Amino acid sequence: MIKKPIKGVLLDLDEVLADFAGGACRVHGKRLENLEPGEPRDLQVKLGLRSKEAFWKPINSRGISFWEYLEPLPWIEELLIIARALSEEPIRIITTPPSGPGAHLAILGKHRWLVKILGWTDRNRYIFTRDKKIYSLPGYVLIDDSRKNVVRFSEGRGLGILFPAYFNQYYEERNNPLPRVTNALLQIGEHNALHFP
Repeated sequence: MIKKPIKGVLLDLDEVLADFAGGACRVHGKRLENLEPGEPRDLQVKLGLRSKEAFWKPINSRGISFWEYLEPLPWIEELLIIARALSEEPIRIITTPPSGPGAHLAILGKHRWLVKILGWTDRNRYIFTRDKKIYSLPGYVLIDDSRKNVVRFSEGRGLGILFPAYFNQYYEERNNPLPRVTNALLQIGEHNALHFP
């Protein structure tokens, strides 16, 4: 068996695989395209809401179904193919549930989304956590739309790739994110092959 250059790939769910921002905007009666792109990443601020409660209350009121029926983003299959080709271990999803009263509903809804969209029933392939850095191990790569998560993960022993999304510095590439992500994965793979044969 040929050794693959990356031990494991951890994919964020919201804004990497599922259209959380679009779903949240719809709940608030707004269109994502009408909001200012780029940072800050805080959707509550972009929507002009004064509190986290004002942001989360309508989402939480929709319960599990908000999360279960988020639109899948169009590059899912291609991203999974690329990640699988370079990862020794099966791809895992790592996602942060919201804090507060809707957390358990988000976890259940995200789980249903993963089963429905990806067909993954093995719960060992999902990680629900507030701190992704604790999964930062040598040879592991996190692909996430949050610069903060990528920086924290990279401060550990793994490496992070910032996924182009509407509310980060690569927003201009949000409709075609895979060239940047593929290039970064290949560079990490080459580095690992040279330093960890």
